[in-house]
Amino acid sequence: MLAIILFGIVWSLFTIAMSIFLFTKLSKGIDEMIEIKSNNNSAAAIVLAGVIFSTAITMQAALSGIPTSLSLSGFGAIESTDAWWGGFSQALIGFLIAVVSPSLLAFAVHRISVLGGFDVHQQIRNKNVAVAITMAAILVAVSWVNAAWVSSLWSI
Repeated sequence: MLAIILFGIVWSLFTIAMSIFLFTKLSKGIDEMIEIKSNNNSAAAIVLAGVIFSTAITMQAALSGIPTSLSLSGFGAIESTDAWWGGFSQALIGFLIAVVSPSLLAFAVHRISVLGGFDVHQQIRNKNVAVAITMAAILVAVSWVNAAWVSSLWSI
């Protein structure tokens, strides 16, 4: 049981770190970490909080299959191997979705907003908290949808 808990903590922290890394690399035109550290920009912090919550929601669904797969697995049975791989493949797919989804979504929102004459990155740099809350809400809402289908992978 302790091994499952430790695995979940380490895997989640790694996933959140990778998600933030990818998000900050793909958001050209703004450096969220500098905005937070040097400019005390609450809007940038809210967007990154949205990335963290989004990642955590998806990872919760992804990791839910691991305890089930471990409790179903016996010793040496072929079914136990299938159950084990089912749970860990769900975690791996969830990891990929949790890391990539916030970055792709933010990229798409930024591109769409620029086409409409509204630059999200500029609004975040200008410390527009309303835009940041909207962006974070979009990230969290999409992650709930992602979590629903990631958690259903175990039942397939």
